[in-house]
Amino acid sequence: MSNLLQKASIVTTPTAYGVGVLNSIKPAQSFSEELVTNGNFNTDSDWTKETGWTISGGTANRTNTGTYTALQQNILTIGKKYEVTIQIKSITSGSLFGIRLGTNYILQGVLSSTGVYTGIGVASNATLSVMAAPTFAGSIDNVSVKEVTDADFDFTRTSSATRVNSDYLIETSATNTPRLDYTNGTASILLEPQSTNLLTYSNDFSQSVWNKQSGVTATYNTTETLSPDGTYNATKLIGNGTTGIFTSLSVSGVVSRSIYIKSVTGNVNVILKDPVSTVTQKTLNVTTQWQRFELVEDNTTSIQGIWVDDIPSSGIYIYGAQIESQSYTTSYIPTSGSTVTRAAETLNNAGNSDLINSTEGTLYADISALANDGTNRAISISDGTTSNVVRFYYSTTDNRIVGNVKSGGLSVFTFNNVLSNAVDFIKLAIKYKANDFKMYVNGIEVSTDTSGAAPVGLKELAFDNGAGSADFYGRCKTVAVFKEALSDTELACLTSTNNREIFLNYYYRMQYVGANTEALSCAEQTFNI
Repeated sequence: MSNLLQKASIVTTPTAYGVGVLNSIKPAQSFSEELVTNGNFNTDSDWTKETGWTISGGTANRTNTGTYTALQQNILTIGKKYEVTIQIKSITSGSLFGIRLGTNYILQGVLSSTGVYTGIGVASNATLSVMAAPTFAGSIDNVSVKEVTDADFDFTRTSSATRVNSDYLIETSATNTPRLDYTNGTASILLEPQSTNLLTYSNDFSQSVWNKQSGVTATYNTTETLSPDGTYNATKLIGNGTTGIFTSLSVSGVVSRSIYIKSVTGNVNVILKDPVSTVTQKTLNVTTQWQRFELVEDNTTSIQGIWVDDIPSSGIYIYGAQIESQSYTTSYIPTSGSTVTRAAETLNNAGNSDLINSTEGTLYADISALANDGTNRAISISDGTTSNVVRFYYSTTDNRIVGNVKSGGLSVFTFNNVLSNAVDFIKLAIKYKANDFKMYVNGIEVSTDTSGAAPVGLKELAFDNGAGSADFYGRCKTVAVFKEALSDTELACLTSTNNREIFLNYYYRMQYVGANTEALSCAEQTFNI
C-alpha cells in the first residue's frame, strides 16, 4: 500500500502556507492552456474595444479619453481561479487601473510603469477586462490568462492569532496567515472560531486590575526563567501557602479561564478557582515545566474572574491569563490595556471539477475537534451547495462524527459514529459510488449502504458543510481526495492508526525538491517517519 496516496488527486498536510493560502502538497501548482485569443495583438480582432482603444503594430494602444474604458474577452468561468499576465510597453500619461475578472480586481493600483505584471484572482463572471484609468495613454502587449489548477486552499482570518511553533514557543501569526500548531507535540492545521480575551491585561500582573492578597509578593518580567513565548516577561509570585492573586470582571454564563504556571522548584500544589464561586475549583499539580491550566464554570452571577490561590513560599511563575465567554479554551490572545478579539478562520475553495470526481471517489481526513461545543463542524467536497455533497462533521451531539452523502438534494448515505472523545485525533474516510457507500474510522468499517445515486457536479474541497456554513473548527493533520472509490483493503490501510508507509513517497518527494527544515520536520511528525 506504499503507493496509495499516489492515487489521490488532492493531498493537504500542515507543511506550507502563505498569506491568504494554505498549500497542498498534491497537486503542485499548474495551469491550463492559454485562454486569451490574440493576446499578442497581431491582428485587430478578438477583443471588444471600448472608447480610446485601438490595436495596431502588435500592441493594444489607448489615448487619454477622460473616462474609464476597457479591453474585454468573455473567456472566464464563475468561481474559478486565474493567473493573469500583462506587459505595459509604454506610458505617456496616467496608468492602467487594473485587471478585472468579472467584477473582481487584481493588480489594482500597481500598473503605473512599464514592465510585466502577474496576478491571481477568482472570476465573478465570464468577462476579462483590462481597465484603463481616465487619463491613461500608452500601449500594452502579451496579455495571458490561464486557469490555476492547483489544490491550494483560500484562507481568511481578519486578525492576528497565536500558535505554538516547532520550538514549542508561543508566537504571533499575522492577519490571513494560517497556523501550523504544535501544541499536541506534532503539527496540525489549527482552525478556531472567533473569541475574545475579556481580561484587559493578560500578562502585566502589575496592573491594578490584578489583586495580590496579603502575603504575596511579585517580581514582574523576571529574568529567572523564559516565558512560554521565549522572552523574560513572566511574573514570579512568592506566597505563604494560603493566599494568591485574582481579578474579576462583568461576565455571566459559561466562562473558560486559563493561565500558564510553572514552579520555581520541585512540584507544588496551587488552587485555580473563580473569585465569586468556587464550586468547581481545581487543585493543580505544578511542575518546573510550563503548563496551561484551564477551568470552565457556568455561573449565574454577573461577576466572574480567575484566582490562583494557595501560592507556596517556594514560589511559582505565571504567564498569559485568559477569560473567554464560552465553554472551552482557545489559543492564547494577548491583551495590554483592552480586550482583544481573534477573528474566526475559514479554509475553502480548494480543487476543481478536474480534481474531484462526481461519479465515484473517496474523502479522507485525520482530524480532531477542539471540544464538544454543541455545533456542526464539517469538511466536504461539494458543488458549492449542500444538494450535492460528500462530507463528515462533528455534530451537535457530544462525541459524535457523522458521515453524509447527498445527491440532488436527497440524502443517500448517513451514519452517526460514536467517539470515545471528540478531541482525540481520528482517521476517517467516506467512499461514494452509485449503490456503493462506505465509511471507515480508524481502520474499521463502521457503515455501508448499497442503494443511492452518486452526487453530481462536485468541484470544491472546503472546511465547511459545502455551502459556506458549519465551518470546521478543530485540528487537521491530513485531508485527501481520491477520484476513485477505494477498495476495502485500501480504506482500512488509509484509516489505520499505523498508516506511515503510504506517506513515505511524499516525504521523499519533499526532500528531493528541497523543502525547508520546518516542513520536513512537520512531515516527519505528521507521517510518523
